[in-house]
Amino acid sequence: MLAGSLSSLVPVPGGFGAFHYIVATALATVYGVPFEIGIIFATLSHESQTVMQIICGSCSYVSESLDVVNE
Repeated sequence: MLAGSLSSLVPVPGGFGAFHYIVATALATVYGVPFEIGIIFATLSHESQTVMQIICGSCSYVSESLDVVNE
């Protein structure tokens, strides 16, 4: 998680690329995980986080829209 957080310091849109490379490199260096497996893990991790943000944001948008309509 530390590597993922540090990757946000690199100014790239959406963290794509930097997050994947840094997490995969950290997994390979610290745990000996093959780089290719690290890339797969980083991709699945990043996409699941992105999907969760989209779902929560959509629910919040709908909730706020309903509150405005009811006022």
